[in-house]
Amino acid sequence: MPFVLAVTMKVSFTSIGVPGLRPEFRKYQRRPGTAPKRFFVIRAAAHFRSRTERSTKLFSRKSLFAVIAVMFALGAAAPSLAGKTTPKISLDQVMNAARVAQSSPSLGSWVTFTTVIPTNVNNPRVEVLCYQNGALVYGEGGSPTDAFLLGGGGSLWLSAGGAASCVANLYYFTWKAGKPATVYLATTSFDAAN
Repeated sequence: MPFVLAVTMKVSFTSIGVPGLRPEFRKYQRRPGTAPKRFFVIRAAAHFRSRTERSTKLFSRKSLFAVIAVMFALGAAAPSLAGKTTPKISLDQVMNAARVAQSSPSLGSWVTFTTVIPTNVNNPRVEVLCYQNGALVYGEGGSPTDAFLLGGGGSLWLSAGGAASCVANLYYFTWKAGKPATVYLATTSFDAAN
């Protein structure tokens, strides 16, 4: 049985002027590697075709729509909906060493953050970085649910004291082109007193 590949190009129905007939140009190739040949075919319109031929045609259209609907429902919509969640991070609670709430952060305070994380992000992280005169004096990373001790157990800030400007970044790690990368989602800044 020879191999046949058919490609159909439709011509307007009105170009022939005969109702119920549909002209088509087709290409076919008898064997792979040979030049395709063209021929002209006039097919009967749907109401002149047999029931089997019409139902097969309708079935293929229905199945195409069903496949598209399933793809949209299962996968295509999920990343776009997750992408619409705007990531956010903000200072939530500030507590002193005795874990009593206080109004503003300072060296030795515990801070927590409220975060909004897209559902397509796995293993989000928060880093807290504090600077004095542009120099990094304290840094700590952890889970978005962690409480961070400003100054930590030992840092330049804890040794020197003084006020600092701090920033908290919401981020996650990933791989891009076979190399590890960091993707920053959101940031917030706050000042911490001595």
